[in-house]
Amino acid sequence: MNTARNLERKLVSCPELDCADDQMFPPVPEEVFTVMESVYAEDPSVIYLFPFVRARDDGKRYAELYFWDSMLYPAACRRFVIFEGFRMKRRDEERFLYYTEHALTVSETDMKRLLDDAEKYFPQWHLMDYSPDRAGVALQHMYFASHRSGAREILFKAGLENIASHLECLPEYNMIGTSPESVVGYGLPLRLLRILNREEFISTMFHMETMLRARNVFRKYSGHIGNQPVSKGQWRYLEELYNPDGLFAGETFNRTLYQRLSARNSEDTLPGYKSFFLLQAEYPELKKMKLPSPGMIRELSERFEIVRYYGSGESDMDDMIRRRKKRARFEYTGKEYVVRMPQNALDICKEAISQGNCVMDYIEEHGLGCTTILFVRKKESPERPCVTMEVKDREIQQVYGRFNCLPQKEVYVFLEEYAKKKKLEYDPYVLIMEETTELDDSEQTIELRTYAENFRKRAGRT
Repeated sequence: MNTARNLERKLVSCPELDCADDQMFPPVPEEVFTVMESVYAEDPSVIYLFPFVRARDDGKRYAELYFWDSMLYPAACRRFVIFEGFRMKRRDEERFLYYTEHALTVSETDMKRLLDDAEKYFPQWHLMDYSPDRAGVALQHMYFASHRSGAREILFKAGLENIASHLECLPEYNMIGTSPESVVGYGLPLRLLRILNREEFISTMFHMETMLRARNVFRKYSGHIGNQPVSKGQWRYLEELYNPDGLFAGETFNRTLYQRLSARNSEDTLPGYKSFFLLQAEYPELKKMKLPSPGMIRELSERFEIVRYYGSGESDMDDMIRRRKKRARFEYTGKEYVVRMPQNALDICKEAISQGNCVMDYIEEHGLGCTTILFVRKKESPERPCVTMEVKDREIQQVYGRFNCLPQKEVYVFLEEYAKKKKLEYDPYVLIMEETTELDDSEQTIELRTYAENFRKRAGRT
């Protein structure tokens, strides 16, 4: 047993129990023992845990834990007992804690039964909903919360199980502290301790430098954090914002970005968001664009460099695209909608980013005249992206709204007029039916499918 734990035992007096006392704590019946043995025999390469909550003759409950381990000799099984108000003898505790720090194999059924029984009979332990893969931490929680154990008892009962189970990893801690804050020290408030208690943040507690930085970050941005859970991406964003050399140094707190980063594994998207902000600064047209989701920013990150390339004006595509624009062959103005051709390659890039589609991949084909990319916009706001369209071989082949969703019926009605004026082949039945399924029974889809079927009837097509 480590020196710190020995000192804690000396500082906190507590009566001890003997885990081998079958009179005080009767073991499980022989038939139950046989079942455990047979399960262990199927794969003795792992350490099995079989937990029970049982009652003595006097009605008092206790937790009984059986570890099956091939390294034990001569018997492969060892029993430990957790009983309210008592701690194990030093050697028993040392061996018990050794097992809690190793991978344990326990069934979901057994784990759930243990937690349910513990919640029913020992609510004062404040046990959490542990999964089987965290059985070791759950057992530590049960043990240290069951008796006067000092710092660990305080932390486990406060729901700071990860800090409690990694207490020796902290640079130092107060063994006689009477609250979580006084145990950990360094001016870390309870709200911050609850954040750092998460598995993804716990290593922050292991070094003085990272712990103090976390304290300073929290002090500066605690008003923005509120009482909501903090994701890894959100915390890293705050660190980068706080750091004078960080990714977002010098910028003000962005509430929208912070909320976007609540998604799991969003921390990898921070460089992408930084690139997006830089693009917005370079191209004012993008400032009105909504902040992409983490999933979208991953897709857009690689395209940002393409935007910069075409935005530099070094591409030969611009001259070709401008020549096509001058001819205005495909442009048209209706009562409610207009069709516009891109002025340059950057126009197509902006459309791709704002609409969340892959039209950026068509820049060269459009410039060379192999296909034609067109922007369908509302007449009242011709500069705002609305619908992207492709015309190829005198046929309207693709029509998509934002994120490749189907546009409203009014757009297809307008395109019917547009196709007649420009003498283009147009079949909304193909454009709509191939993009919907019978399972999609939304009001818009039903309306579009009805329009497409009526169009074919009017056009005399089967």
